[in-house]
Amino acid sequence: MSTVIADNLTGKTAANDVTVTVGATATASLQSSLAKAWVNFNGTGTVAIRDSFNQSSLVDNGTGIHTIGFANNMNNDNYSGVSGGHVNITTSRHTHNTFVTLFTTSTFTITCNNSSLTAGDLALTTAIVNGDLA
Repeated sequence: MSTVIADNLTGKTAANDVTVTVGATATASLQSSLAKAWVNFNGTGTVAIRDSFNQSSLVDNGTGIHTIGFANNMNNDNYSGVSGGHVNITTSRHTHNTFVTLFTTSTFTITCNNSSLTAGDLALTTAIVNGDLA
């Protein structure tokens, strides 16, 4: 097994065209395969991002509704976003629903429901976004 060590990878045909082999023969674009943004935040009280990648802001729009801003915008609003959450960060055992409900090139919105399936703030809310950066 060989090890490749590099500070930068640049495609030969185009700068952003790097393909990796996945499995025996399948290939995938490295650029398309990487998460473009993710966030872990406290959605209760004073909302705050715990950790993130490519996030610039978090806005509390009311009970259970949060808008996250990208540090680097997406190419269009046809990207994919998935979210999840819990009422209590360590002991939650209830059903909660979170949805990415609004996609723009510069932000996305998460809507959260508590264990009663009504709008509610969650102590642990997470999201990940895949797509193309602008």
